[in-house]
Amino acid sequence: MAHRGYKRKAYDDRALAFALAFQTKPTKEIAQDFGLSARYISLISAGRSRPDLQPLIQAIRQGLAEGLEEWTRQHVWTLLAGHIRVGLTGKGEPARKCREYLLDRFLPGPSDGS
Repeated sequence: MAHRGYKRKAYDDRALAFALAFQTKPTKEIAQDFGLSARYISLISAGRSRPDLQPLIQAIRQGLAEGLEEWTRQHVWTLLAGHIRVGLTGKGEPARKCREYLLDRFLPGPSDGS
């Protein structure tokens, strides 16, 4: 028998953990998606509520970070080649930004005196 005032959970823990780990929506929208209050979602996200969900949220975030790092390693040369191509052959603001990025990134800056 449920206690008075107890609301039975009507959401999937894994889906909530994914929503909190990816954070692609504002807290208010996540709360609406799961039928919870924005305050409760904030508490869970900050680790002050639902301690049982925290390891899952952290594992999902770690997996996301590792996946992004691997993708970056695989595509970094393609991305740089695109910047170089646009910087050398393009016109206007996008080409200027590509040149500026490449020069800032790969040429040493002024000495800071150390």
